[in-house]
Amino acid sequence: MKKITTFLFIIILNNYLVAQTLDNTFGTGGQTILNTNVNQKSSELLRDVILQSDGKTIYVSDSQISRFNNFDILDTNFGYCGIVNLSGGRKIALLNDNSFIILGTRSSITGLQPVYKFNSNGVIDSTFGNQGIININLPGIDIWDIKITLDNKIILGGTLDNNGNINFLLIRLNSNGTFDNTFDFDGICTYDLGTTTDRGMILTVQQDNKVLLVGTSKNPDASLSNRVFAGIRINNNGSLDISFGTGGILRTILVNQSLVPSDLILENDGSFIIIGSTTGTSAKIVLAKYSNIGVIINSFGNDNNGIWLSSFNTVQNLESSSRLDKVTVNKIQTDYYISFASRNPTVKKYGIAKITPTVNNNITNISATYQEYSLPPTTYSNTNTSYVNYIFNENNQLVFGGYASSGSGINDIIKIKYNLNLQFSSLSILNSKQVSKRFNQIIEADNQNFIVKTTNSEIAKILSSGIKDLSFANQGSLALNPNTLSKNILNNNFYVSDNINTGPTLNLRKYDINGNLNINFGINGFLNLKNFDVNLFQINNIIISPNNGIFVLYTGFENNGYYFTGIININEQGIINNSFGINGVVRFTYTSDNEEKIGEDIFLVPDGLIVFYRYNTLTMLKLNFQGNLINNFGNQGKVIFTNNLNFNFSNFPDIKLFQSFFLRESNRIVKINLNGQIDTSFGNNGYLNENIISVNDFMVNSCSSIFLAGSLNNQSVIKKYNFSGVIDTSFGINGTHAILLNCSSSIRNIILGNNSFYTFSDSWNGNIDQLHIHKYIENSLISSPTANATQTFNAGDTLANLTVTGSNLQWYSSATGGSPLPLTTTLVSGTTYYVSQTVNGCESSRIAITVTQNLSNESFVLNGFTIYPNPTSSLLNFKSSIQVEKIAIYNTLGQLVQQEKVNALEGAINIEKLAQGTYLVKVNDIAKGYTIIKN
Repeated sequence: MKKITTFLFIIILNNYLVAQTLDNTFGTGGQTILNTNVNQKSSELLRDVILQSDGKTIYVSDSQISRFNNFDILDTNFGYCGIVNLSGGRKIALLNDNSFIILGTRSSITGLQPVYKFNSNGVIDSTFGNQGIININLPGIDIWDIKITLDNKIILGGTLDNNGNINFLLIRLNSNGTFDNTFDFDGICTYDLGTTTDRGMILTVQQDNKVLLVGTSKNPDASLSNRVFAGIRINNNGSLDISFGTGGILRTILVNQSLVPSDLILENDGSFIIIGSTTGTSAKIVLAKYSNIGVIINSFGNDNNGIWLSSFNTVQNLESSSRLDKVTVNKIQTDYYISFASRNPTVKKYGIAKITPTVNNNITNISATYQEYSLPPTTYSNTNTSYVNYIFNENNQLVFGGYASSGSGINDIIKIKYNLNLQFSSLSILNSKQVSKRFNQIIEADNQNFIVKTTNSEIAKILSSGIKDLSFANQGSLALNPNTLSKNILNNNFYVSDNINTGPTLNLRKYDINGNLNINFGINGFLNLKNFDVNLFQINNIIISPNNGIFVLYTGFENNGYYFTGIININEQGIINNSFGINGVVRFTYTSDNEEKIGEDIFLVPDGLIVFYRYNTLTMLKLNFQGNLINNFGNQGKVIFTNNLNFNFSNFPDIKLFQSFFLRESNRIVKINLNGQIDTSFGNNGYLNENIISVNDFMVNSCSSIFLAGSLNNQSVIKKYNFSGVIDTSFGINGTHAILLNCSSSIRNIILGNNSFYTFSDSWNGNIDQLHIHKYIENSLISSPTANATQTFNAGDTLANLTVTGSNLQWYSSATGGSPLPLTTTLVSGTTYYVSQTVNGCESSRIAITVTQNLSNESFVLNGFTIYPNPTSSLLNFKSSIQVEKIAIYNTLGQLVQQEKVNALEGAINIEKLAQGTYLVKVNDIAKGYTIIKN
């Protein structure tokens, strides 16, 4: 399908950048686009089709209306990207100005049946009914068809069930949606055809504005159960035309067969043909022709009673092998063209027939031509779920089709063309549904690179320049079906869990930031977490502590049938930490408080872990690093949100941590202090309620701003609030910034960078899905301190010796999370330290500084003391101007590993037994030391 170009994108986008500036060093003009290269699928059933006079075609399916131009390309002047979202549409009718009426599905709960009116551009007509919709509120109604009269009135036809007595029903509306009181005084009329089951199904409007309603009725012979063709004709005032049929009613009986009408064709002389089929496993196509007064024309057909039955002599006889779908008909010149399909899984074919009358326009001695068309079996392996429900003439080409299944619950809208001699012309797949590929997890890697996971199970790496790293894994993608990525990266590694698994294994895998599997983790790179809890079945989140290892939050399923939440603590090699909980596992079970538990999220705080789980309510726990509840938090380590914040089993909260916890429930955000109490100074008594945009994600930045990200009117938007929950009108336009991407888009994720933030959006241009990453410069952030990214130091120097410009500096051993380091921390060569600054109580993002010691193979001299060589593999020589009483050696954890009493001015000590690494040497218990490297 041809790609639709949005050539005004850059111009329009720039007009919206009032307060936000794209970082032009990122991608192209601040944006990176990743095409999905996935064909679109409809995944729903096609219900009705109508051809406009300009050759454009409108399709109505289960959840949307789509319009295609003459080239089978979505018409971008219609709705959004050629699509209008509408659930439950069933039939369509065009008015004179190409506005249209959609008949919806009757609600099985309320009994209401909706009718919608749209302008020709796909925008709902708010002048119709109540803001574009009326709900027909009649007990027992079931409307089947909709047509427009010559004077632009709306006719609805169907049935009304009055306590088991089912009658024909007609409703007439004015073009503004009001009931037409000139039609039987109230616009509503029912017609009893004399049996208990009379179902009106198909409408047509004659040239004199009289209305034909055709359907089925029970056989008047009470001893028989078969259904018959039935119909009525209605005068303009709603009364029954008693000159029609017999006493105003027509009935056509076929001995020993039930008849179901599918279509109706009106001839120029006022006669008409009902087209349908018999039922059962030997279904046949049925045509019955009637005069303009509803009397069957006996000379028509092949059995001398006005009925024509199909009898195609083919190898795979569709109508004799399975029941038929809806049969549709179109007349071109004097020939009738009929389309239909079988639902027999062994046949899997569409059919089309051409019927040529030979005597006085009657089908007495007919010339019937029949063609079958098989869809590609490799694509449409399940065409037993196919459906044919339209046929029309497009420039003397027969166009017919419906939908067909390509497996896995996905359906395609099918458009097949034949010429008038039934020679196949083309097959089109009208893809009018957006694939749900999107970002759903993002973690920051080294130097502002990102590891991202999409919903179609692809993991990719996006470089800080905004391009996809094609050297990552296999040509830029790690094809997995993961449930969860670790929330952070440690030592250039991240972790991926398998999806839900009720079997004996559920694996955790370890990858480096280049996408390589670490085969030394677990068994050949796979660690079966069920070795630690056999009842585990789903991983909810993974977080890594630089000092305490990997914490895996999971949900288990007890043998008694209840959900529980657990935490597993392992080290970077995949070995269980037996000092955590009981044998490395902490469980929160149903039996402890009679509340089932689904794991939700886990966070690191300086003194332990914050864990969220929920079922009918949301619960927040605080644990120390040994897995014990911290009793001075909430109520014995637990906070239960019961009243104002109610997350149930299917409503997953979105949780962010920045000096306080922020929880998102759909479009509502609540702020919770670290003691577990709702912060009532935030928003409206602790709550921020967003009533304009549809929120998918949010971001808290440096205790100054809160960004909500999602969509408004099918476009990506960001909305900014201050830290108190009040909208920041200086941002964008009155607090909202729009990102115009193609025809339909939405931001799925927003994350904080260094003096910047990133938005991750999906969009659809009418042909393919695209994933967009934008990088914005955010001037409202607290600036990070400034420093050289690499610095050198002398032996014994500490963090205080590094050169950094900033206020209230805070040092860390990791880019995110973790506890602050004291300024007296002795520097270790080759280590990266991270530092932030705090201004007005708000902490900035951290910058990285990698340090290298000034080493020499000769000596280090300090206050007359020399130690050499450095590095060394065995002997460490020393020489001093004062007496050396003892030398002590410490590892980087501050543990004493070797101590020698020397009582000399010079000498040597043997460090051969020490492991390779960096050590601190102290002389005579002086606080300052000397860093050495053992080879």
